[in-house]
Amino acid sequence: MSHSLPVLGLMLGDCTGIGPEQCARILADGGLNDAARLLVIGDVRVLDIGAHDARVNLHWKNYPAPEAVDWSRPEVPVIDLANIDPARIARGQVSAESGRITGEGISEPRIAVAALNPHAGEGGLFGREEIDIIAPAVARAAGRGIRCKGPFAADTVFLKAFAGEYDGVLSMYHDQGQIATKLKGFNRGVTVTAGLETIFTTPAHGTAFDIVGEGKANTGALEQAVRLGARLAAARKRSKLAATAA
Repeated sequence: MSHSLPVLGLMLGDCTGIGPEQCARILADGGLNDAARLLVIGDVRVLDIGAHDARVNLHWKNYPAPEAVDWSRPEVPVIDLANIDPARIARGQVSAESGRITGEGISEPRIAVAALNPHAGEGGLFGREEIDIIAPAVARAAGRGIRCKGPFAADTVFLKAFAGEYDGVLSMYHDQGQIATKLKGFNRGVTVTAGLETIFTTPAHGTAFDIVGEGKANTGALEQAVRLGARLAAARKRSKLAATAA
């Protein structure tokens, strides 16, 4: 495995959902070895359950820290947190204990900002949030050099982005953005948490309790999350090197 590839921490997700199965499957098939060096971070008992669900054999080796990993070895490197015993938690349903444990792709992105109200408020007829809050915020952001426009009516703004006019859409609430994302590609959607020192990506889908343990969870979105995380990490590294050289 090339040592030039970024090292990504692969979290197993909620141990009551399909995350462990998906992680075990992509680790076993090695299909992401060209994108990143994957280091599992979680409880190995959860990883073992995931391997059982995915019907795969995994050989892993525990390490105390990322810096200690020997990437020439064939085993899957793991940092065993030993922080949750899956035998004590019911699978396929919400668990407070499991939930407690579960823990930039473009230089000048063009951002479209969605409106809150229908038809972007119709000049105040359907609400004044666009006039009083959103439009002034967009103007201030643009004044700081951020390439953003809006607010645009939410029922058309995503068409502009899909057509390539914008690189991303800032939506006003969860479903407004997720409906568009999941319609565009349910098994390819990736959530990126911005503003963190560490790059964080995750599949856009949830825990899929209804198919836990059946060995049929699709890994498409997880694979996309890993690949996007690797690209973001590489871009950030290049940016830091350029800043140091300057």
